[in-house]
Amino acid sequence: MNIFIRYGELVLKLGNRDVFEAKLEKNIKLAMKELRFDVVRYYGHMMLEIRDKNGELAIEKLKCIPGISNFSVMNEVLKLKYPKTPDQKWTKSVMNEVAKIMISEIVLRGKNKNLPKTFCVRVKRIQKNFPMGSSDMEAKFGELILNKFPKLKVRFDNPDITCHLILSDNRAYIYFDKILGLGGLPVTSSGRVISMISSGIDSPVAAFRMIKRGAKVIYVHFHSYPHTNASSQENVKEIVKILSKYQAGSNLNLVPFVEIQKAIMMAADPDLRVVLYRWFMIKIAQEIAENQNAKAILTGESLGQVASQTLDNIFVIDSASKIPIFRPLIGSDKQEIVDEARKIGTFEISTRPYADCCTLFVPKHPSVSANLEKVEAVAKKPLFRKLIKDALKNTESIFIESAV
Repeated sequence: MNIFIRYGELVLKLGNRDVFEAKLEKNIKLAMKELRFDVVRYYGHMMLEIRDKNGELAIEKLKCIPGISNFSVMNEVLKLKYPKTPDQKWTKSVMNEVAKIMISEIVLRGKNKNLPKTFCVRVKRIQKNFPMGSSDMEAKFGELILNKFPKLKVRFDNPDITCHLILSDNRAYIYFDKILGLGGLPVTSSGRVISMISSGIDSPVAAFRMIKRGAKVIYVHFHSYPHTNASSQENVKEIVKILSKYQAGSNLNLVPFVEIQKAIMMAADPDLRVVLYRWFMIKIAQEIAENQNAKAILTGESLGQVASQTLDNIFVIDSASKIPIFRPLIGSDKQEIVDEARKIGTFEISTRPYADCCTLFVPKHPSVSANLEKVEAVAKKPLFRKLIKDALKNTESIFIESAV
């Protein structure tokens, strides 16, 4: 199977374009590591050859690689044996041979659907030694197809069918369809971020959005085991496994948090507990970020969705971090987030029953406008420095392979 891969916004990178393309090529190779394949990078596109029978698996993997705008499965229709001086007879013979295959493909498609009413032909000569230019070839192929189907009409803007011909490496390839990719930027091209991931709906979607923007996401999950059961940890492992198909595997850090929660319960007013939970989570995530060479923290917060996500409380929570905190969902409607969770495959897991550490020791009426001085007064108590160190020391780190 031969696949023609196109980029999206990578083509806008000008002087840095080669760096982004090299990262995308590396990510494709990582995703295809269990297959027999060969990938060649050209200016503006790549050619992927799958040399075993797992072509469908390769297609599914390509759909999940950020940086790919779309791709096409090509049929190799002819090996071109160029004479020393290609003459008109040789050129005509090749054109007729390729046109026959184009016509047979149009007939085949007409059996599965209605025969198209409009068409066009597009030619891309990666190898430039064919004696006709691309425009002349398009016109000639159009003429040969019209001879067979006189009722067809040529239409360049949104035709019913477009027949693409690519000349590369002494071969002629034909394809008709484009398969949509994720778009975005290649993973690692935007650095590393720490995702504070729960087993709920929002944070997996936030992580996915950052992966699409080229960030390598490292996951941190806070749990209250054994005061709660291990369901949140098991759910998060499944969620990260799904998200890992978008970045070829992921590191997950499972942080025990219950001792800090107990200390907060004893040291702070009940209405400040939830904000202090988030404050210390950010503090620990920042420590892990420094360890992992990550430059930002990522959360699934959406403005006003729950008490800890009011603007006043977000302002207070941000004071815990010296590095940026990204909130990709901050302006998103809940239904938008749910729809995206369904699309990426995490929704079903996120809606299972689970024991979340943030629900432990939660007051009936958490503050929606926490006082920064009061929060810092609690957070600066010497006991918490030791508890943070203990939590980091007892963090379990695991690597999770991709689900595809």
